[in-house]
Amino acid sequence: MTPEREALARRRSIEINPANEDLSRTVERTDGRRGGRRLALLTGNRWPEAGVRLSVQFLDNPSAALRKRLLLHMNAWNKTANIRFEETHQKGHVRVTRSDDPEWEGFWSWVGTQILAIEDEDEPTMNLQEFTMKTADSEFHRVVRHEAGHTLGFDHEHMRSDLVKKIDVKKAIAYYKGTDGWTAKETREQVLTPLSAKSIMGTTESDTTSIMCYQIPGEITKDGKEIPGGLDINAKDYAFAGKVYPKQGVEPPWPKMPAAAKSKSEHSAQATAGQQKREAREEDVSFTEPVTQPQNEDEADTFHIVIMDEFDPEGLRARLAESEAKSAAFSKGGKKSPPPSGTVSKKPKFARVFASYGGARVSCTMRLRSDKGEDPTPFGDIIRVHEEIKNYTNREQGKLPDDDRMKEFGTLLFDALFQGDVRRLYDEARSRQHNRRLDLVFTSMIPWIAEKPWEFAYDKVRDSFLATEEIHLIRNVLTAVPANVIPRRPGPLRILVASAQPVGFGHLSIDQEESVILRGFQPLIDAGAVIVKVLPHATPSRIHGHLSTGNYNIVHFIGHGTFDEENQEGALIFENDRGGSYELGERSVREIFCQRGVSLVFLNACQTGSGGRADFNKGVAQALVSHGLPALVANQYSVLDSSATSFAQHFYWSLAQGMSLGQSAREARIAVN
Repeated sequence: MTPEREALARRRSIEINPANEDLSRTVERTDGRRGGRRLALLTGNRWPEAGVRLSVQFLDNPSAALRKRLLLHMNAWNKTANIRFEETHQKGHVRVTRSDDPEWEGFWSWVGTQILAIEDEDEPTMNLQEFTMKTADSEFHRVVRHEAGHTLGFDHEHMRSDLVKKIDVKKAIAYYKGTDGWTAKETREQVLTPLSAKSIMGTTESDTTSIMCYQIPGEITKDGKEIPGGLDINAKDYAFAGKVYPKQGVEPPWPKMPAAAKSKSEHSAQATAGQQKREAREEDVSFTEPVTQPQNEDEADTFHIVIMDEFDPEGLRARLAESEAKSAAFSKGGKKSPPPSGTVSKKPKFARVFASYGGARVSCTMRLRSDKGEDPTPFGDIIRVHEEIKNYTNREQGKLPDDDRMKEFGTLLFDALFQGDVRRLYDEARSRQHNRRLDLVFTSMIPWIAEKPWEFAYDKVRDSFLATEEIHLIRNVLTAVPANVIPRRPGPLRILVASAQPVGFGHLSIDQEESVILRGFQPLIDAGAVIVKVLPHATPSRIHGHLSTGNYNIVHFIGHGTFDEENQEGALIFENDRGGSYELGERSVREIFCQRGVSLVFLNACQTGSGGRADFNKGVAQALVSHGLPALVANQYSVLDSSATSFAQHFYWSLAQGMSLGQSAREARIAVN
C-alpha cells in the first residue's frame, strides 16, 4: 500500500468508525505479497458497531455454484455478528479473485474498512488462489472464513506477543525461505512482529485454535511444540464477532462513503492520463446504496429447449381451405357438412422444437409419426422401452434394460431432441462453458412428450448420459403463472421435514432419511444458519398449520404418492387422525403448498413426477410448479426406499455445500445410478 493510499485508508476508517482511531497502532512492513499471505494491517479498520452489509464482486467469473459456496462460508460470521456479504455484478465493496499471478497470488484479504481505499474496480481486495468446487470443504472452512474475518477488520491471532515469543527466529527465517520463498524481512513481518498484548478476540490469553491463527510448525518453535492454528470459526471467535458487531434485530447497514471527495493530492503526481480517466470513473461509483443481484443471474448461461405444439407444415393451410370450400358446397344444398376430407382429421405429424442460449434463438422440426411408406420415427422404440421401464418400476413386472440397451435408448432420446440448428446451438453452448457444466431447462407443450424420461438422453459422440455426466438437466412446465418471487428473509434457513406412514402402505425408512438430512446440514445447523423441524405423522391439517405461518424455506415430504391412470390425476398420501390414509389430489396439494413463501419442495414419494396424457400439469409436481412454486424435486416412477434415501442424502449434502439445485440433483443421480 502506497503512503497516499494508506493515508486515504486511515482517514476513511476513522470517518466510517471513529473508534478506529483508538485501535490504531503502527508497525514497519513492506508491500510484498508472497507465499500466499499478506501482513495483516495494524491500524484500526473495524466497521461501525451497527454492523455492515458488503457487496461482493467476483472478478474472474467463477461458476454460480462456486460463488454461492464462497458466500455461504463468508457469511458464517453472521451466526453471532450483524454482518452480511451479498453478491453484485457491478463494482463491489469486496472484489474476489482466484489469481495465481505473482502480484496477487495466495490467500489474503485487505482488512476491514481498508477496502474502501482500494478504488480501482479491477483490483481485488481478496484472493483465494485456484479455489474451485473440487477444493476440499475443509479448505473453505479454514481459508475462506479466515479471509472473511480480515474483511470484517480482524487481525492475525498468531502474531500476539506470547505466541511470537515461542518462535525461534533463525529457524523461522530458514523455514519460510524454503517453503514460501520469503526474505528474512518478510518473515519478521508475517510471523515475528507481535501485534499487542491484547488479541483480536479481546482476551488476555492467546487462542491457538482461533480461525485467525496460522498453524506454526513445531520445527520452528523453541519447545518443539506446534501452534495448531484454527480450522474453523470457534466459540471464542463467534463470541468476539458478536461483541464487535452485536445483533440488534435490524438489518446491517450498507457502508456509506465519507462525504469528502477525493483530492488530487491523494493520487500520484505521475499519474498517466489513463489512470486519471480511471479515477474519474471511480468517483462516479457510490457505495451509499445496495446493488442487488439480478434474479436471472445465470440466464445467459442456460440452454432452454421447448417442444412447441404439434403442427403439420406440409400444405396444411391449403387442405384446410379445400375442406372449407367443400363444406360450403354441401351447405348450399341444405345438407349437413361431412367431416373434412384428406389428412386434416389425422394427428399432426410434426412438432416445433425451440431452443435459446446466450441471446441466440433457433428452431427445428421434430417428426412425431410416419405415414405408410415413410421411414419410422424413433418414438416407436422410445415408447416401447419407456413402457418396459414403467412396467418394472410401477408393477414390478419384467426387467430393466441392460446398459447397452439403455445407451441405445438414450441415443434415440438425444437424437430426437437435438436436431438441425438446435443441435448446432447446443454444441456451441457446450463449447462456451469452459469446463463448466451446462444448465439445460426442458419444457414440453405436448404431454406425451413431456412424460418421456429425457434424463436418460445419451450423447453418443461424447459417450455420456446428459443428466449424470454432462449437464444439469432441469424440467419446467407450461404455465401462465410466474414463479413466486421469494424475498430474502433474515435469519437461518428453515426446513420442514414432514413424513406420513399410513397403515396399509409400504414401510418407509423415515428415521434414516431424517437423519441423513440432518447430517447433510449439520455444520450449518451448528453455526445457526439452518433450522430443521421434523413433523412426523403428517396430516393435511398439521402440515397446513405449519406452512400457513410462512416460516419455512424448504419442505421435504417423506411418504407415498399415486397416479390414477383412469382419472389421469396425481395425489399425495397423508395420514388421517387415526393413522389411516388420507389422499389429497393435486388441487388440494397446491392449496396447501403454494403461496406460502416456500422456495423448494422435495417430494420423496413415488409417482409424484408423473403427469397426465391430456394435461401433463395434473401431476402433483407439475401442479405445484405451474401455480408458482419456484423449484421442486419429485420421483416420476416408483423407487426403492433405499434409493430414495440415498438420493435425498446426496442432494442435501450438495445443497449444503452451496451447489445449485441442478448440480445437487446431478450429484444425487450419480449416487443412486
